[in-house]
Amino acid sequence: MGSYTNTKIEGRDLEVRFISFWEWDPKDTRAVIEKSMKKSHVKVILEPHIIGGQHKGITVYETDSMDELIDFITYYSPELKMKIYPLTPTADTSKKWLEHHK
Repeated sequence: MGSYTNTKIEGRDLEVRFISFWEWDPKDTRAVIEKSMKKSHVKVILEPHIIGGQHKGITVYETDSMDELIDFITYYSPELKMKIYPLTPTADTSKKWLEHHK
């Protein structure tokens, strides 16, 4: 898969932010911790947070490269099971919605 192309909104480059919801099996705790200490594939905006003492958490990332995101996902696989969603600025999303729903 090729590199993700920067998106322009009103003349500005936009790195896409993603929120990742992740979880792991308790037996994989050591592997997850060791992997997380080695390297970062994407820019971390909100550091990893555990949700209520469970074996799950969230992190917010930023990247303009789909390759970096794929590297990140495959690096943590199979120990972390992730759901990743793009975050879009409300103002920009609302403007686009109004343009399409006149």
